Amino acid sequence: MKNKLSFFLVLSVVFLVACKGENADNIDKSEDTSEVLQNDDKDKYMSEIDEKAEETYFNSLKFATESQEYIEVKTALDKDQNLLRVKEEYSNGEGQEYGVKNYYYQNGKLSSSVKRFERHTADDIVFVEQVTYYDKNGKAESTKERIASFESDLENFPFKKVDIAPLSPEKALQVMQETGQFETTFQGFVEANSATYLIVGAGKNNEYSSALNVPNLDGSIERIRDNPKEYLGKKIKVTFTKIIDPASGYEYQELISLNFL
Repeated sequence: MKNKLSFFLVLSVVFLVACKGENADNIDKSEDTSEVLQNDDKDKYMSEIDEKAEETYFNSLKFATESQEYIEVKTALDKDQNLLRVKEEYSNGEGQEYGVKNYYYQNGKLSSSVKRFERHTADDIVFVEQVTYYDKNGKAESTKERIASFESDLENFPFKKVDIAPLSPEKALQVMQETGQFETTFQGFVEANSATYLIVGAGKNNEYSSALNVPNLDGSIERIRDNPKEYLGKKIKVTFTKIIDPASGYEYQELISLNFL
């Protein structure tokens, strides 16, 4: 386990980005109606899901790398446990693209996706929203896009047709289910600020890691902590909850239980 990454996971604070760019007036705001795609039914469906999704969702672990790449996923289900939306928050690393991808499902098939992200150009940084619609078999059939210099201005710009840009939820679902490259393994413990953190790894070479605060050092946890080499690299399943510190607003993961597979 690499100490640099472990302490980055434990001690990092909420990542805030100053959304600066050139004046929004420099972006062409004229609307070419022939190039604008509309799908009122799917747009309405996405809005309805967004209103409900934040009330009942399941959260994945947040995985990060030394290069500050990270990914975290939330899934929203209906009362019958059918998938409605997968929300992927991601960063491709320091100084690279970051944003949010939302995947919307109807009748078990991907119906539409929305990607909001920061795009780096040679001269500037702009904010982009792409909406892609899929047919009844989950195949992408059209994409529309709008761009603004400030993220808060995106809603004020019209969409224009662009080349089809399908998104795949495969990575996000692996994160959520802790399968594939995100199958988690035990990587040890870290002590910081009088607290103990469990570190789990993922990826072919454990390039992804996730830290969980351990609130209670019971006998089973102490046995693992005292003999880490015996468990190092073993597959592990954790249950946890997200905690927000009311004073700082800092969000962290708190361990509830762990099981070796």
